[in-house]
Amino acid sequence: MVVNTPISILAVVHNYVLTFRGDPFLPFDIFAAKTAQNVAAAYDFSPTFSVIIALMLMVIITTFSIRINMPSHTKRYRIITRVVSAIAFVVFVATYFGTSLLVNIGMKPDFWKQDRGYKNYGFTLMFFLNTRYVRDPDPPKDYDPGYISQTAQKYSGIYDSESTDNSTTTVKPNIICIMNESLSDLSVLGDFETNEDYMPFIRSLTKNTVRGNLYVPVVGAGTSNTELEFLSGHTTAFLPSGSNAYMLYIRNPLGTMVTTLKRQGYSTLAFHPYYASGWNRTSVYNFMEFDRFVSMEDLFTPEYMKAYEKCSLDPAEISAYDREVHPDEQVLLRQYVSDSYDFKYIIKDFENRQKGVPYFIFNVTMQNHGGYMMQYPNFDETIKVTSGSKDYPKANQYLSLVKQSDDAFKELISYFEKVDEPTIICMFGDHQPTIENDFIEEVMGVSSLSFLSPEQEQLRHVTPFIIWSNYDIKEQKIERLSVNYLSSLLLEIAGVKLTPYNKAMLAFKDRLPVINSVGYIDNDGNHYSWGQTTEYSDLLQDYEILQYNNIFDVANRDDSVFYLTDGKQGQK
Repeated sequence: MVVNTPISILAVVHNYVLTFRGDPFLPFDIFAAKTAQNVAAAYDFSPTFSVIIALMLMVIITTFSIRINMPSHTKRYRIITRVVSAIAFVVFVATYFGTSLLVNIGMKPDFWKQDRGYKNYGFTLMFFLNTRYVRDPDPPKDYDPGYISQTAQKYSGIYDSESTDNSTTTVKPNIICIMNESLSDLSVLGDFETNEDYMPFIRSLTKNTVRGNLYVPVVGAGTSNTELEFLSGHTTAFLPSGSNAYMLYIRNPLGTMVTTLKRQGYSTLAFHPYYASGWNRTSVYNFMEFDRFVSMEDLFTPEYMKAYEKCSLDPAEISAYDREVHPDEQVLLRQYVSDSYDFKYIIKDFENRQKGVPYFIFNVTMQNHGGYMMQYPNFDETIKVTSGSKDYPKANQYLSLVKQSDDAFKELISYFEKVDEPTIICMFGDHQPTIENDFIEEVMGVSSLSFLSPEQEQLRHVTPFIIWSNYDIKEQKIERLSVNYLSSLLLEIAGVKLTPYNKAMLAFKDRLPVINSVGYIDNDGNHYSWGQTTEYSDLLQDYEILQYNNIFDVANRDDSVFYLTDGKQGQK
């Protein structure tokens, strides 16, 4: 009764998590309960046959346990058995968590593909094995905080010597960064046809544009991991598989692109048109030194927010309420703030900015968030897959949302084309969506997503990125770039000052343009999996050492590497 009941409940939770996001339920997800609550209304929790059977079995076993006659034993026997059991439990737990003995014989999660481990070995064992990785990771091999500056200088010096233009500009451009929820071009997976192009405007941008394929760390969920990689230049590949850095590890001030721009006089705004509590952003943004954080609660009145929370389970009701409150504009698309409304807020905030101060905003959108299974009275689907062997309603809805994002981005660019101040806009997708596996398998030409090669798995981690400016910049098409490099590249294009860490990242990029949770890819397109010893092992170790110093070793952090000014800014 004591053991089986909570495990059965957790297993049911795991079933829904696996169904909704495509990844299993991990111990780290417990810390994200508030975020899960925020988006739960978008999903259908109707019990499936397997859930009903599982719950019935739990009730039957519990009832049987209550009614069974337990054999009687002497007091001495009961004491001995309990003591032996307690000792065995303590020894096992101490061995597993305190040593690497059991890990070395294979008692560890399937880090490369967590869902495969759960499928092969069951929820209970895999969930327990993952609990070992909730604590902070151990320092990398040969870690010595006294050599952080030398390690960074080794690579920043390479950047200084190899870069053709290390100049900075006295005119600091406004910088607008948009991490667009679930934005992706699924044609990277393979060929398929639609009744019309779902991102015609984004594809059309070439002048004063840098664009390419962005390799992100997650699929279907885990937005904040992509967010951390972009803002910090760190990679979650060096963190425990399945963990979420915002929830577990960002507990101190952190040098990021936010602090780099702030120390050059920029105003810094984080904007997310959803609940502020998601992914612990309120605390994390404070550690990153954003001046302001504007969330959904700041956009609307308390009365609207109360009605929104109450109506969010019913698309028709929430749509009707929103039309009543906002009769002259469409604020919501499905139950989320539309990209069009989101981008209009950016324009409004830009117009009300403090003149003469360079402007930086980091925007996380919500329009395309998962839950593509309902029909919505405030959303007309215009895109349909025409080459599929069957109908794919989730894919159709998702691609129709992408078309809406494309239209909204066109409006945003049209506005800033007319702005006199130099402005750069960077938009990228945080991950591919969770839609029908059958559709993805058909497009990729595979029989199962559980047995993809590293090359095929990487394709599922590709989203588009685009950097556009309203003044002359060198046009580029970048075939491969992982998101941990994107902010350093953006700062370089903007011509602002770079930290030694930014320069090291750009030197890494020229050798390993892709580093993510799947593996890494070199300049020649060779794919490598984690665990291999390669010619890049020393570079990766240096990268991990720098990252560990910034995130975890706060007492010995060398802030001269991660901040533009000397001193211990990271220890306020």
